[in-house]
Amino acid sequence: MKSFADNFEDDFGSDASSAPVARKPVNPASSAHPTAPSMNSAFTTSYAEKCKACSGTGQFTSWSGRVVGQCFKCKGKGERFFKTNAADRAAKREQAASRKIAQFDANLESFQQSQPEVWAWIQANPTFDFAQSMGLAVAKYGHLTENQLAAANRCIARSVARQAERTAAVDAAPVIDMTKIEAAFAAARASGKKSPALFIGSMVIYPAKAHTANAGALYVKGGKAYEAPYFGKIMGGKFLKGRDCDAATEALVLSVAADPLAAAIAHGKETGQCSCCGKTLTKQESIDLGIGPICRQKWGL
Repeated sequence: MKSFADNFEDDFGSDASSAPVARKPVNPASSAHPTAPSMNSAFTTSYAEKCKACSGTGQFTSWSGRVVGQCFKCKGKGERFFKTNAADRAAKREQAASRKIAQFDANLESFQQSQPEVWAWIQANPTFDFAQSMGLAVAKYGHLTENQLAAANRCIARSVARQAERTAAVDAAPVIDMTKIEAAFAAARASGKKSPALFIGSMVIYPAKAHTANAGALYVKGGKAYEAPYFGKIMGGKFLKGRDCDAATEALVLSVAADPLAAAIAHGKETGQCSCCGKTLTKQESIDLGIGPICRQKWGL
């Protein structure tokens, strides 16, 4: 068996001077020049950049300014190393984002052609979480699963049924001459009242906000609180009854719409409070009239 010396001579010759000198392996991470090529990939260039997470300090600082440990991004070095420079990486990210957007657009267009009703339902329900989640699934995958399609079609069927019920309710609603009550609210707004309200008995009538779907309507509630009974709305020349409206309340609403001044006077004399502002009537003139003269003038009653 050959000795270590014999093998050494076979490999390098008997001349000891021709043998390579043993060197300690070099750790690229501990090299004085951090951008030196990797030992495992001689043709890969490493780009050193200051760590953005710790601003090059190598330490993680909490929101209170206290140093809590080593930066987890750069492992405490203060620098991060990349195979490409920052500009090239940014360009690649933009290209990837563009490809992703193009793919989303293609997915949406394909689904719109194959499922027009479902796509129209998704677009018509921007505040319905389920509908919007289906839209995101379409953009990402280009299709919906069988269960998702079935659920969407059930939602569409319910929407159609509810719309039919609303149409039937509007057709059956009593017609109201809104001339006087609309003129009263218009006069109140013209006099400077930003949120006019008419108090009659236990209910209050006030206009819907201009930016809502019911703009132009007059809401009728059992109070202005959110939990108050909802009696309905006066809109389009009709009174559309709500879930809490009974026959007596409906009759009262119709009488108020027909003659708001008579209703305001009756409310004032019965409760001792002004129907237009809700304040207690203190002057004898107002008590006798059943309404404050200033409010009557502002409301055009």
